[in-house]
Amino acid sequence: MTQARRPLGGVSVRLRALARRAAYALLDVHAWVAGPSASPPRWLPLVGSGDFESIGRRYLGYFIEIGGLRPTAHVLDIGCGLGRMATPLTTYLEPSKGRYVGFDVDARAVRWCRRRIGRRHANFEFHVADVRNVAYHRGGALDGATYPFPYEDATFDFAIATSVFTHLVPEAARNYLREIGRVLRPEGRAFLTFFLLNAESIAGLDRGRSRFDFAHDVGTHRVLDPAVPEAAVALPEDDVLTWLREAGLDVEPPIRYGGWSGRRKMLTGQDVVVAVRTIDEGT
Repeated sequence: MTQARRPLGGVSVRLRALARRAAYALLDVHAWVAGPSASPPRWLPLVGSGDFESIGRRYLGYFIEIGGLRPTAHVLDIGCGLGRMATPLTTYLEPSKGRYVGFDVDARAVRWCRRRIGRRHANFEFHVADVRNVAYHRGGALDGATYPFPYEDATFDFAIATSVFTHLVPEAARNYLREIGRVLRPEGRAFLTFFLLNAESIAGLDRGRSRFDFAHDVGTHRVLDPAVPEAAVALPEDDVLTWLREAGLDVEPPIRYGGWSGRRKMLTGQDVVVAVRTIDEGT
């Protein structure tokens, strides 16, 4: 789950996939002839816009400089997609000490990552999460509001969730934050991105400055399309901060607000939150 995309109402998922594959087929053949690349073919979903590899490298810089990621960390990538964040981590994490685990609801993305990354890097592994999501995995057997991450408590030093909470409704977002808090070690860190609703972003929406209009207010959050709510979700900042505290995660200021709502000074398109797992009493 990596890119906010406007839903195409009335067009079947299969027809959209076929159209995407046809549109990019010649470009992908040309790229294959030109030489090997770590980038997946562009007909696959979840690739997102922009240059796949350069965006991954840029975010690796954010993980290190802002998030405090270290080469020896055990990393959990929630919504790993096609490995945009995993790819640059293969050259940063120490093979003997660092570890990467990613999961995603899209089985095709996980298969791609296993073939192109997992086979070459023994310390990288990828899992399928059969979680229901109207935009990305409609037939999932599990509910995001109750899904337990399949990892033991205090397993990871660093958690990544880029363009994940932008596709989760509040009940699922709250649960994912609880699970992040559970699987992080004390003083473990999380790098998370959101569309946060606060006075400034709501003003940008009202003035038509936002990249996404989020015209549908459904009470507890805003969405682009009520028929496909997880296509893009904006969550109230106060609620997110409450859920983080409940999960035992302290926000490390400042929140780095993104350009999605029309802001000009920004780090990236979405709002970036870095949070630290508190040390439990008695540890």
